[in-house]
Amino acid sequence: MTQDVTLAAEQLLERQKTLQLATLNGDGEPESSYAPCLVDRQQVYLFLSQLASHTQNLLRVPDCSLMWIADEKDSRNLFARERLILKCRALRLPPEADDYRAVMEKMEARLGPTLRMLRSLPDFQLFQLAPLSGRFIQGFGAAYTFDGFNLSSMTAVTGR
Repeated sequence: MTQDVTLAAEQLLERQKTLQLATLNGDGEPESSYAPCLVDRQQVYLFLSQLASHTQNLLRVPDCSLMWIADEKDSRNLFARERLILKCRALRLPPEADDYRAVMEKMEARLGPTLRMLRSLPDFQLFQLAPLSGRFIQGFGAAYTFDGFNLSSMTAVTGR
């Protein structure tokens, strides 16, 4: 695996401020949504309203899947859009957690002043999503897997 692949994955994460989120509802049915996010120190953070179904889903079943995907207009082929997918386990971070304040300040710096207003609302909660494994698809025949969020340890997926 080359450094170019790792760099491409890191650049995709840097360009995207939101992610696609897949969770399971109370009936075990999949639901998809999206959320603004912060990636920091191999963790993903989401600040979510309790009114959103994905928040209730994460509180009930903490396993989820995340996807960052290149914009259609930036993709040469819609069948081979660059994307990074993570399987994660979600943990709610209460305001008294050691790193809560620092994470919220980083989120506000990355995502803008709306976050400051949302912080004043009582229904918003901070989640830390710990990556278990992932896959980076760079295009046709260019897929890589990795454990945790260790992008530098990607291994090429080979055909069967």
